[in-house]
Amino acid sequence: MSFDGMPPSAGVFASIPVHAEESKICTRLVAALNGRGKHRRCSGFTFKNTSARSESPGLGTFKPDVCIFRDGVKDAHQKSKSKSAVAHLAYAELFIEVKRNLLEDFFSDPPENADRASHQFILNRESLVSMEEFRHAKEALGKIVAYATEILARQHRHCLFSMSVSGCYVRLFYWDRSGVVVTEAMSMREHPDIICKFLWWFSHASDYARGFDVTVEWAEPAEEKKFEQAITRHIKEQLLLCTSNEDVIRLAKDEEQVELRKRIPKDTKRLVEALCEHYTSGKVIAVHVFDETTDRQGNVKVEPYRYLVSRPTASPISSLCRDTREYWAVGLDGTVRLLKDSWPYHDSGIEHESTIMKDLTECAVRNAPEVLHRGEVRLCHEDMRSQRTLAGIFLREAWLCIGNTEKGKRRKISVSRHVHCRLVSSVAGYNLRHFTDSKELLESTRDVLDAIADAYNLAKKIHRSVSLNSIILYRKPGEERRRGYLTNWELGCDINPSSERRGRRVIGCWQFASMNVLSINDYQRVVEDDLESLLYTVLFCAVLWLANNGTERQLEMFFANVFDKYRAPYGEHVLGGSAKMMNKWNRRHTKGFVFRSKPLQVWLDEVMDLNSPPFSVSSVSKRYPRTWNFKSLADLWDQVLRMSFPNKPDRVKRHKSDVPWGVVLFVATITPIRRRSAYCRDRPLRSCRIVGATGQREVRGSGTRRTADEMDINREKPTSEAVHEKTLLGKRLASNTTDDKRPMKKTKRGNWSTKAGAGGQHMSTHQRSSAEGGHSDPSASHSSRPRPEPSDSKMET
Repeated sequence: MSFDGMPPSAGVFASIPVHAEESKICTRLVAALNGRGKHRRCSGFTFKNTSARSESPGLGTFKPDVCIFRDGVKDAHQKSKSKSAVAHLAYAELFIEVKRNLLEDFFSDPPENADRASHQFILNRESLVSMEEFRHAKEALGKIVAYATEILARQHRHCLFSMSVSGCYVRLFYWDRSGVVVTEAMSMREHPDIICKFLWWFSHASDYARGFDVTVEWAEPAEEKKFEQAITRHIKEQLLLCTSNEDVIRLAKDEEQVELRKRIPKDTKRLVEALCEHYTSGKVIAVHVFDETTDRQGNVKVEPYRYLVSRPTASPISSLCRDTREYWAVGLDGTVRLLKDSWPYHDSGIEHESTIMKDLTECAVRNAPEVLHRGEVRLCHEDMRSQRTLAGIFLREAWLCIGNTEKGKRRKISVSRHVHCRLVSSVAGYNLRHFTDSKELLESTRDVLDAIADAYNLAKKIHRSVSLNSIILYRKPGEERRRGYLTNWELGCDINPSSERRGRRVIGCWQFASMNVLSINDYQRVVEDDLESLLYTVLFCAVLWLANNGTERQLEMFFANVFDKYRAPYGEHVLGGSAKMMNKWNRRHTKGFVFRSKPLQVWLDEVMDLNSPPFSVSSVSKRYPRTWNFKSLADLWDQVLRMSFPNKPDRVKRHKSDVPWGVVLFVATITPIRRRSAYCRDRPLRSCRIVGATGQREVRGSGTRRTADEMDINREKPTSEAVHEKTLLGKRLASNTTDDKRPMKKTKRGNWSTKAGAGGQHMSTHQRSSAEGGHSDPSASHSSRPRPEPSDSKMET
């Protein structure tokens, strides 16, 4: 591009001190970046000092030092009496983190003529001499990872730019779903032209070049009205709500109309609350799904479909993952579907989810959603190339800083390659956590058993990640009850152990994984493991939400030991499942529970005996007993469902409290899948460093739900502000990236150790893995804090 007309850069950053307080640097930096009149660095954009005010008060909120916003953006916080700018990350186009001097920089550039391959670029102990300096640098690194994660989660983007300022030195960052590329530190006082040219390019670049997904656009007012009506109608069908006299006539017989009319006020309130989960007034957008079909000659035909969405039912909490969002979407015909927007691994050896679901449909697998449209998201309507991550294209560059491990061996940087995809399925229902009582819990999971059996017998597939978040309750028109559907087939594979698409060890959702999957390294999952995961899903729901005799303390210890505990032998893969093994042996963790529902009690006792009879060899070996098969489970399930269930609903309001400080938690749920270096036709600037996503793991159903605000770009109006979809379920809270209160220590082989909480972000080899938001609500969430010291066991985070 041309830099003609760019204001002169000489001396523009002369007022930035080498060392000063952050507030002083922020004030001078904002003044220098904004300029005056014809000397504005970013025409059409404004830099604001956001270091003093976050979107909401309290601990864990996001507050970058400086953010850049498009001119004309109207913020809901502007009505406040405070004159300080709000760090509203739903509108931020770029953020800057400021530190007092270069000593607090979390990156360390190599000396001239040094061996870059052996240089430690991230959190270098040689440059960070004292533990205090190392702690501050680690905190700063965690902050920028949290900021980038939040912006990528709340905005429709394919990449993001940011800056880090340490005194008068600056670095540029490029973020996407596979990693982050970082430049060397540059002195703004000595080389102001580099930053000035970057900002000039940034202000003149298109929405797509600045990182936005331009296949997302505003919906028309008539479309928004259509969306609201369709979602309202769908909610009433799924929940059987009676909000008017017309509903009374539709739902009831003559003798039941009186009772239904009494429900109208209560059901009307429920309808309003349920509608808020999927729709926010003025925040409806149109998403284009590029459906790909292949003809007999092998030619791929791409046809775009337009769907309306508003608020996601699931949103990501990690910047290095599949970045999955799910919506109730309304098509042109007014039907409500489930739209899944994600960044799956590309060329990872794993079969794409849409291909697996298409095979399930062709084989007439029961209780598996049908794929209506699927395809990779294109760059724009004019450019039909797919959106892909670019951070991995620098892995073979000579300037790449890799560093060595603690044992002196060369670190391995592995960067996954992701491609942006959208999938529309026929089933838009509620997560299993919304079950009404014990009968619906067992009926819906019985449906899932049929899905697992048909997938195995007819389509020759196994799911490999059966969990609370992979089961949807959906009521077909005219049916009395909701059926359970098995979704989220992204980790599914062929049953043939020698298949290249099986990959290596895949844990799936840690909390619901079988004992064999957790306790045996390089274990190849079989269909019996999916059946055991289904058992733990029912057990989790029953203990947490159904009436039983468990005390609060007993429930805390039960969930911590059975579902969250892990074992990390030094230098080896993370293992677990010891509590599940013990429970198989003598029912140590479940024998004390007594449920109000007798059929549920019988089911749990009998199914656990089928899985492993007490004091049997199968409880301590990887071989399943012969009784653990589809027929035995189906016969038992049908027998229990014929029993008499409680007349009144036996679901109780119970929130899962924090996990005891003495028990360790496991964060990640998926071990690294085989990756390859990415390739792309476009190459950014060469003077960069790369931070990969080595060893990244991801939670699809960790039991943690993170609601998110969304931002959408109107590509047809260059001066329009960014749109954000405000969630009413609560703010997304930032979490500590590392445990600074209790540093990690080497442990002896086989000892129990502790990892950061579920809110930790993941970045390269120095950051722990993070979770991808699933569907579960806060009552089912796991602790996002590290284990406090005994004297501070009630500390709030």
